[in-house]
Amino acid sequence: MVFNLKTIINWKDISERKQAQVDKDNLRENKKQIDYDYQIGSPVYVTIDGIKRKLDAPKTGPFPMTEVFTNGTAQIQKGHVNERINIHQLELNFLRQMLTRSPLLAVTSQFGGRLPPTSYRL
Repeated sequence: MVFNLKTIINWKDISERKQAQVDKDNLRENKKQIDYDYQIGSPVYVTIDGIKRKLDAPKTGPFPMTEVFTNGTAQIQKGHVNERINIHQLELNFLRQMLTRSPLLAVTSQFGGRLPPTSYRL
């Protein structure tokens, strides 16, 4: 049964609580962000938008980055064409960057690119 009762709603209090929750969620999401300065020449992958089939690759590349702009875009070189693309569509090639700084790279270069026998491992 519905009663005809007068209710008083404090809209200011509701909006303040909602804004506090939005700020809290924003802080939580921003903690997951990786702060990275894009370098010219670093290899990047381009994510493919839209509906993909099962065996389609989710990204293409790697492509070298030729220029980085302050408005959130970067220029990559796809073959002979330079394409300007949003940074949110790019994915860095972290594996290559980690291997170039890894001490394991120096050891594997002694063994022709393969991992050394277990007696030589670090």
